[in-house]
Amino acid sequence: MTKAILDQDTDVDDSEKLYLLEYYSLVREGKTNVVSTIAYTAITGEEPTKPHEFFKKYESVFKS
Repeated sequence: MTKAILDQDTDVDDSEKLYLLEYYSLVREGKTNVVSTIAYTAITGEEPTKPHEFFKKYESVFKS
């Protein structure tokens, strides 16, 4: 799906697509935890979870 989304954008050249796909795979594998909002939205089609929303959603995991 990610590749299909990137293929729709004709302004992104092939090297940029490869970079985004590789970076996205590293994020998904937990090997990095940083992805820009623009790249995340372009790849997933969704807005990323804001930090305060994340901690509220997973509050039970962080509190004993």
